[in-house]
Amino acid sequence: MIRYLYSFILFSIPFILAGQSPPFVFDVGEDDDLGDVIEKLEGRNWHFAYAPDQLSLRPERTGIVESESIDDLFDQLFGAQLELHIIDTHQILLRRQNTNTDPSATITIKGKVIDVKQNPVADILIYDDKFRSETISTEGGEFSLEIKDDVDFIYFQGLGYVLRKVSVQDIESGKGVALSAVPFIMNPILVVGRLPTLEVRDASYTFHRGRNSIS
Repeated sequence: MIRYLYSFILFSIPFILAGQSPPFVFDVGEDDDLGDVIEKLEGRNWHFAYAPDQLSLRPERTGIVESESIDDLFDQLFGAQLELHIIDTHQILLRRQNTNTDPSATITIKGKVIDVKQNPVADILIYDDKFRSETISTEGGEFSLEIKDDVDFIYFQGLGYVLRKVSVQDIESGKGVALSAVPFIMNPILVVGRLPTLEVRDASYTFHRGRNSIS
């Protein structure tokens, strides 16, 4: 009896330890950046929206990093460099921390993202040309973005849509930002096959009230 009980305990230990292990375990190399971290997390079905210049951010620590949650993981790796916003299940917006404390140097622009049929477009990444502020459009296509007064253009980027660059003046005029879908191009299809053998037989035709019949 003791022998069987001892075997059961040894068999159960790996499963108990597995249940206690944190969900995020990373071996962060000295040359890794934010892009490397995102690539590993996307392999676990997380999806990220971010401005392209953020990918070069370097973690504040290297080696084995263990964390119980996604926000704690980014806090350990990037600290005050990034703001983490969980949009919904497994969708995350990454933003640089806003270090500007002078409200007079910033403005807030609002608008709506639509498609060519005037339908609202959600989950579009919106960022300024200085790569300092980002946001994502809502289900109704609305967005609000706080930018510095030296920004001239805003970029709109989304999966399945052409990247668009719009001036701040056009957005402030109240016009909706219309995005065009990326054209779907099919590669040429080559059908290779052997035609069946055709047999031709003699046939005579008779006409009845304008309709053809074969006899």
